[in-house]
Amino acid sequence: MKNVCFKNHACSNEYRLYIFSVFVVIFLAQELNAQVLWYGDPNLSVNDNFRRLDPNGNSNPTGDRCVDDPNNPPFVTKPTDPVYGKFWRITKPISRKRAEFARTTGDINSFVPQKAGTYYYGWRWRINATPNLADGGIAVFQWKTDEGGDINTNKQNYPFNMEYDGSVLHLNAFGPAEPNWNRPGSITQRRTTLWQQAIQEDTWVTFVIKVKVEDTYDGNNNRYDGYIEFWFNGEQQTLSNIDFDEYQVVLANSNTRAYHKTFDGIEVYPKWGAYNENACDFEVITDFDDMRVASTYAEALPSNPNGGNPNGLEGIYKIKHSVTSKYWTVDNTNSNIITADEMTPDSATQIFEVKSVGTTGYYNISCADPNWDAVRFHTTNVYPTTTSTPTTDTNNTRIFEILSNGSGAYDIHTPQTTTGRYAYDNSGDVNYTGSASANTKWILEDINSLGSEDFDKSSIFVSNPVDNQILINGLDDKVNKIEVFNIMGKSILVQDVKKASSMRIDANTLTNGLYLVKFYGKTSIFTIKFIKR
Repeated sequence: MKNVCFKNHACSNEYRLYIFSVFVVIFLAQELNAQVLWYGDPNLSVNDNFRRLDPNGNSNPTGDRCVDDPNNPPFVTKPTDPVYGKFWRITKPISRKRAEFARTTGDINSFVPQKAGTYYYGWRWRINATPNLADGGIAVFQWKTDEGGDINTNKQNYPFNMEYDGSVLHLNAFGPAEPNWNRPGSITQRRTTLWQQAIQEDTWVTFVIKVKVEDTYDGNNNRYDGYIEFWFNGEQQTLSNIDFDEYQVVLANSNTRAYHKTFDGIEVYPKWGAYNENACDFEVITDFDDMRVASTYAEALPSNPNGGNPNGLEGIYKIKHSVTSKYWTVDNTNSNIITADEMTPDSATQIFEVKSVGTTGYYNISCADPNWDAVRFHTTNVYPTTTSTPTTDTNNTRIFEILSNGSGAYDIHTPQTTTGRYAYDNSGDVNYTGSASANTKWILEDINSLGSEDFDKSSIFVSNPVDNQILINGLDDKVNKIEVFNIMGKSILVQDVKKASSMRIDANTLTNGLYLVKFYGKTSIFTIKFIKR
């Protein structure tokens, strides 16, 4: 063998160069392995991010099939959410069967899933329908087949999808049919429901789907090589076969993985929005935020409301009910937490600190009142205790998830108890109930926030995507510092502004992926996302 180096023997320069090149390739491959592959940026146009908005239903409807009203097409807007910022909104009017984003192949942000690849698709979602959906669900996500002009390559039409019926969201898988998917009755016969969850309309939730894209069959294990895993609101879900007929997936990894045929036709691609005959009689509004495809779960998971701060929602707050506008208040006489009108701004009985307990998204709530510390949900009541915070992350009645519903309000609940415990205002007493409702929504008022010192966020522009430089325009003299974080919340670089109106920041040291740039004023913070490519 030529040019092989052994101990105490010389190597040729060519071989050294070869070894170095291999090392560099491996190193770069590892650096690029964990990255965002596609991001649906609402600061860009629909066609910059997606192949198209699919507006049409039946091209040649017959019988009672939905007839698209040509004078009332679906449309896309980009409102601003008080918690999450700018997001995508698809409005499907009545008398239209479909309104969906199709394919992640835009003019700027583009990605095509490849056979044998493994990807994580993440997004934040909510839905509103008028009138309320009933009598069958509508598809709100499809993993769609491209048959390439030959219907007999199309065995599934959509290997899996998500459907919503006005109260319950379903994740479904569909087995293959012969000679093609359009065999009479095959859709319901081939369907198995992997997961279902009651979800209220007008409530933000998050999803991550891990998909191994494959159609080969493993005869030794009697299963397809493709598979699906699924996370809902940041927690991996247990999957099953519900209401199946002819087809079942094969479950593994403690039922968190469903082996399934996930590649069909000549290509597969995602679609987000609202679709099918049931949708025709409704106006359906679907909202999407933080849409991304990534090579890891961490980078696919939609960022938290504070724009990726590693401390999450940690902070000092007053907790106000979204309907009654009454504040959590420590009642020292009765060792209780009640609701009351706002007292003085610095009253310790109405100030609470949200503290991380180590597990992502889990918190203690600590009383500022010196007589107490950890808040507890127990025996239907919410009350202060002297237990020190932070507690262990398994102290289930003192551990909380604080979930945004997208309107600036939050549900405060105990994720580790065997039954749901959601704080609500019970006529002046803070108690808990078994499920979320309009009465369980609370507003976290940051006591450090000041409106008078806020800088003008609307004028700030950040180039996206970024190649070698981050171009920033529209700064005012109240912005004093800029900081860039990766998606895991790690600070990458800090830059003083010094009253500049525009800046160029070197991005050559950044690996490819999604980042957040934070703008700091005297008391306020503003975050914008960008992709380094």
